[in-house]
Formats: sequence, C-alpha cells, structure tokens
Amino acid sequence: MADNQTKYDFNPDVRPVANVVEEVPISETSPLSTPLAPSDNWQRKSGQAGSLFESFYHAFNGLALGFRQQRNLRIHTFLGVCVFALAFYLKVEPWQYIALSLAIGFVFFAEFVNTAIEHMVDIQANYRYHLSARYAKDTAAAAVLWAAMTAVVVGAIVFLPRLYDLVRTGIL
Repeated sequence: MADNQTKYDFNPDVRPVANVVEEVPISETSPLSTPLAPSDNWQRKSGQAGSLFESFYHAFNGLALGFRQQRNLRIHTFLGVCVFALAFYLKVEPWQYIALSLAIGFVFFAEFVNTAIEHMVDIQANYRYHLSARYAKDTAAAAVLWAAMTAVVVGAIVFLPRLYDLVRTGIL
C-alpha cells in the first residue's frame, strides 16, 4: 500500500477491514449463526433494532451511559436546571422558554454526538493514539463548544434585559 492510502487507516495490521472481518469465525453455537437466537441476545447484538421496545431500550441505555460516563453532560444538566430556575424566577415569556429549551437541547445533542464519535474513533484506532483520531475528537468537541457558546448567547439575550431592569430598579 502506498503511504497516502494508509495515512488515515486506523487498522494496525494495515489490512482492509473486509479481510479482517472474514477471518472472524462464527461458531455453531454463536447467536449470530441462527436467525432464531434466544430472546436476550438483542442486548448484545449490533444492527437494526428488532422491536420498538428494543429501540427505546437502546436509547435510554445511551442516556444512562452518557450521564454515567460524561462529566460534561452532568455539568450541562446542572446548568440547564439553573437556567430554567432563573427563567422561572424572572418570569420569562413562553417564547423565551422555547428558545432556552432549544439552546439547551442543542448542547445535549452535540454532547451525545460527541460521545458517540469518541467511542467510534477509539474503536477504530484500537485505543491507540493517532493524529487523525485526535482531529476527529477535537472537531467533535468543538461542536459541543459551539453549541454551548450558542446557548450562552441565547441566555444572554433572554436574561440580560431582565437582570438589567432588576438592577436598575434596585431589586437586585
């Protein structure tokens, strides 16, 4: 292989992924060997969800994993609760609640996508350092930063005029 073909190849064996996959044996007792696998195998398989219940299970499992593993997600949650408490205290308009909700949702969305990208990059890089893996992770983290900065701007637009009025009237 030429150097430019392997520059972004995360496979340490420098073999095409198709060749690596073909070498993985599937035993006769493997849940992948039969379409009628036991009912609990959906918790360990990959691919499309077989039922609506399974889809929700995986979605809620992803939420739980995010909150357990990602400190920043817990920080965003705490800040989101503080934002809604301040919005309630300042009696913001309904459209402002919508703007705050969308901004906070945007941050959560970016955080979950960032987490998914980090996991996929780690798998692809075999948990080793690779410059392209770093760039992918840094770029995904930049998306979260951008979402958070956007949320701060939305919060400033909603809260600063009300806080200014409270300071000007001497209440705060």
